[in-house]
Amino acid sequence: MGLLMMAATKAPAQLHLDPVTNPTYRLDFGPLDYVWTGCVYAGGNPPKVLAYLTDITPQSTYRIELFDLATGLVTASYTGTVITTAIGTFANRSVAPVWASRGVGVQVTVLSGSFTLERVTTEAFVYSQTPRCYYEEVAASFYRTTITVVPEPGTLVLAGLGSVLALGVRYQRSRRKRAAPGQRCD
Repeated sequence: MGLLMMAATKAPAQLHLDPVTNPTYRLDFGPLDYVWTGCVYAGGNPPKVLAYLTDITPQSTYRIELFDLATGLVTASYTGTVITTAIGTFANRSVAPVWASRGVGVQVTVLSGSFTLERVTTEAFVYSQTPRCYYEEVAASFYRTTITVVPEPGTLVLAGLGSVLALGVRYQRSRRKRAAPGQRCD
């Protein structure tokens, strides 16, 4: 008789960034998801990228770079110190239609300290002529896509799952051998 032991461990997040072992991660967003069309204030709403963080080391610094997926060229870059659990940068309004139709590349680099990247959101307003809007408002379609990071399983968890599967197959085979000829084993 075998004994199965499994240990529950907190798996490290897939995108824990630090300057020594894993300083940079790049995500490529395809065309952004359409959310709605309506009227917005004409003075604001540049395209933006927001990265949400946990496990932040005090005084961590970062750089976010935005890439045009077609050319690979950097369209915006920002360097700063992590103050809250959300970091981000804005881009020139002219890239909004490109993000909506072709997507954008986002590269997050930790320069000092460390943090865990939980999710990244890209947003863009694409301005149009319809619908008709009131004074100081313009028509726009809003696009947004979020990528949520899923923790990868740890070694013990994977070993435990493999053991459970192996024992399940062994149990089914032993039941089939014990069944009498012509008897069904469910």
